[in-house]
Amino acid sequence: MQQEYLMDISKYTEQVINTMKKKQSEIIFFVLKKDKETKGFLYNQRFKNMGSRFYQDQIVEVWKWDKNNDTQYEEMSQFFDRRVHDYDVHMNSFDNYKRSLVELTSNIAATYDEINILDLGCGTGAELRYIFKQVPNAHVDCIDMADKMLKKLWSDYRDFRRNITIHFTSFFDMDFGVNKYDYVISCNTLHHYVKKDKLKLYIKIRNSLKNNGIMLIDDYTATSEEQEMQLLERYHKAYNSGETEQGTIYHIDIPLTRDSEESLINEAGFSTLDIKTIEGKGIHIIARK
Repeated sequence: MQQEYLMDISKYTEQVINTMKKKQSEIIFFVLKKDKETKGFLYNQRFKNMGSRFYQDQIVEVWKWDKNNDTQYEEMSQFFDRRVHDYDVHMNSFDNYKRSLVELTSNIAATYDEINILDLGCGTGAELRYIFKQVPNAHVDCIDMADKMLKKLWSDYRDFRRNITIHFTSFFDMDFGVNKYDYVISCNTLHHYVKKDKLKLYIKIRNSLKNNGIMLIDDYTATSEEQEMQLLERYHKAYNSGETEQGTIYHIDIPLTRDSEESLINEAGFSTLDIKTIEGKGIHIIARK
């Protein structure tokens, strides 16, 4: 039977947790969001952050160890499908999350015209509510690898189903077409990919945009070149150590610095570029074809 515990790092030492692992197939701890020490400790014990939920009248993070999935890394779609029920609660618990989405989508010019938008890594569709406020007659192609997230999106936006087409695939595999979209948007998604893959994607996005079409990105960034390199080394170590399978996309964060992003987008051939720093989060990229 699955048991849940409010984490007390003074009580649940490494030795205690190892004993628990021998007796249980799953262990779940609730951790206060500001408790970075405990979250770091659980991460090192191969617990995974499953999102957030309400517990005893407060929002806590859910950290889970699963005997059948005792690895540090999760395949991308499995990572998000496991968290689908708590994902929106988790993201909305961040003070700047909603504000960031509102600011990014405000770059979409308000109109009743039937424009075309591509949403990369749409998840549960948090940005769609703000997109449809700007452009209620838009058609949005929503792409994601997480089937359960897409199903939640389809359920939550039942009133806009005529405006939405779901694509259950990787955006590296999908043909975006040429001169098709007025906007391409991606929120909190592209920090999982290395430079060479992102460059290919940015070129693909540029080709899919109409003349003067705009790419809008909201994403996390590395705070320094040193951090960017450290995260990239961890990424390559995961694949070279045998913990991950070649050719499979895993949920591993490898954000780039602002300067690295700017260099890639310029190399992809966009005509104008505006990058805005979002306090406590990362950047907004507004790039015009």
